[in-house]
Amino acid sequence: MILNSASGEDRECHEAEVGLKELVVGLRWEPVQDGGAESDPPLDLDISCVMFDRHGNVAEIVHPGCVRGADDSVIHTGDSRTGAGRWDDERIYVFPQAVPEAVSALAFAVANATSRRVDAKPRASCHVSDRATEREWIRVELGYLGPRSVHCVATLYRNPPGWSICPGAMDETAQTRVAAEILTIICRAKAGEA
Repeated sequence: MILNSASGEDRECHEAEVGLKELVVGLRWEPVQDGGAESDPPLDLDISCVMFDRHGNVAEIVHPGCVRGADDSVIHTGDSRTGAGRWDDERIYVFPQAVPEAVSALAFAVANATSRRVDAKPRASCHVSDRATEREWIRVELGYLGPRSVHCVATLYRNPPGWSICPGAMDETAQTRVAAEILTIICRAKAGEA
């Protein structure tokens, strides 16, 4: 399933296989090759995971500055600030069987941590796949992502038989919460670099 970040396509959810052991969320982008002033920072995208409890409260966030969840059920590979990797530039590994019972949903979001825009030239995409079978459930082409903006690419929901994966956020409220939480992290990181 391929979506464009600006499209209004219907959400199509997928039931994860019973016994799913490892999920990978990968982010890839190409660096900006031309245009812009020499002082412009390189394009820096980040993938993060926001975990929600059954009441919709944020339980934990795994991001490039905090690469492991408290129980190691969610692990980030670390920050890539330039893109240009041969495969995914950043990845998040999720071990669904180890996710605490108190966590009912995990939202995966891509953030543009710089003042540059993502457009057609620096192609960027994000996928959600089964690590063992390499089955790709969702791939989002990030054709546009404005400066200091966040796009929720997928949500993993807990349900009675197991898990379901859906594109996008749970709802507009969740999208707003995810964006606010991640932008706060970005602002703190940038302030620390100043």
